[in-house]
Order: sequence, then structure tokens, then C-alpha cells
Amino acid sequence: VYLSTDLGESWRRIAELQTGIVDVAWIDRDRNGALLLASDTGLYELALLPDATPNQIIVEPSDPDRGFYAVEAFISEQGNWGVAVAAQAQLGVYLSVQGGRRGTFGNIGLTGTETRCMSVQFDGPTTVLWVGTGEPDPKRPGPGCVRARLFEADVRWENLSIGWAGGTCWEIGFAGSTALAATQSAGVLGLDTSANQPTWRTPDVNCGLPLRDLPRFDAVLTVAADSAGGLAMAGGARGVYRSRDGLRWQATANRETTDAVTIPDTWLLCSGEHQIEVVGGYASADN
Repeated sequence: VYLSTDLGESWRRIAELQTGIVDVAWIDRDRNGALLLASDTGLYELALLPDATPNQIIVEPSDPDRGFYAVEAFISEQGNWGVAVAAQAQLGVYLSVQGGRRGTFGNIGLTGTETRCMSVQFDGPTTVLWVGTGEPDPKRPGPGCVRARLFEADVRWENLSIGWAGGTCWEIGFAGSTALAATQSAGVLGLDTSANQPTWRTPDVNCGLPLRDLPRFDAVLTVAADSAGGLAMAGGARGVYRSRDGLRWQATANRETTDAVTIPDTWLLCSGEHQIEVVGGYASADN
């Protein structure tokens, strides 16, 4: 586990686990920052204190080493801390409304569903948990996403599969009332969360995201968006892309550019601090 305190400019290792860490969430329930680590062998909590070690949080007492694909920590509009985890091997979603403490998790459904990612949407006073599902067969569109309102007496899951065509959902972000889903083969899908019959919108093949082969896109593994709907970013093996509307995307981390740059004859292009030594005479023929 690595931590940065300068917005990613530098990193330092703060812990090491002998298991694969799949997802990380930040929690500050006791005013002492900590990380929740979803791993292949359980859920761990790592306090951000000197020499701290990860402590396992038992989610399912009958299976202490149950693996998890995703963890999400959040505060509801009522000020309640919640932690949700998505179990591996199609063993469902667990929720704690007491800050993820040991012994406070309960299964809230989706057993038998390949849960791959989670995200929380705040819709006025309502807290909505979204779950993206997996699809192992590349020839099938996949089941898409499901969502449910939390902090209610009965958790009811709503299937959101109309228009879905992308296989596995790797991450979900929200730009205003629009949900954006990073998919295995259909780029970034969009959905109006306030519609009476929500339907996923498939991007055009010329939207700017990299193609694998027509009509399939390269896998988009992550997506994030400004909650006000101003900017969205998506990433995959071929780089990071940005969009203002979730429809048209532009590469944002290119190492090369085709833009023409002109400067006066007496100027010098400089990419950072340089040391230039001026010497007399002529350069040799070998230089």
C-alpha cells in the first residue's frame, strides 16, 4: 500500500500484504483517517498512523477469508457512516451502517450475481448504491448494473440492463444526473438516472475513445466525473481521456503532440530547469 500527501507527486509505502489488493476506500469515522482494503482474502483496515499494520475486519463469520472485489465508504445525508463490500465468487453484497466495524455487516442481496464494482449516488436525501456486474463471455452484452436505496427498511434492487452492451462494468461515475459506466468493450456508456425507463446510451465509434476492432472499444477500466456534470475522465491501457458531455472524448495524457509550435529565432524551447554551458571554438565533426 502506497500513500501520497502531495497530490500524487511522490509516494511512500506504508504497508505490505501477502494478498492481492483489489480496491481501496477512505474512511474517517473516528477523526483518524484509515484505509479500507478489499483483498482476495478479506477486508482490512489500515490506520494512517506511523508503523500501523492492517487489521482484518471479519465480514462473514462463517467464511473469515472471503475475498472482495470492491469496497465503498460513504456518509448518508443523515450523517450515518456506511461501508459496502462486494464479495467475490458471486456471494453477494454486504452493508454496515456502523462504519464498517467488526460484526456490523449484513448481506443485502445479489447472491449469484458477479459483482465487480460499486459506487454511491446521493439523490437529494436518498443514498443509492450502484453495483456493476461482470460478464465472462465476450460475445454477450452482460447484465449491466443494479441499484438500490440504502438506509431504508427494505433494500430492493433495480436492474438497469436496457441498452447495455459492454460486457463487464469496471467502474461507475456520476456527472450530475447522468451515470457513466466504464465497460470492457463498449467504451463509456451513459444513462439518465432520473428517467422513468433508464436506458444506456452507447457511444459512437468516432467518439474519440480507442478502438480494439470495429465496433468494439478497448477496455475502459476506470471513470470519474465532476458531480456537477462539468468534466469526466476515463482511463484504460491506452491512456487517459476527458469529456465535457460524456459523448465526445479527447486524449489528455499524450506523450507526443501534432500541434505546431512556433517561437522567435532567439528563443529556446525549455521543458524544465536546464544547465547550459557555452564554450568557445567550433564543434568537432563527430559532434
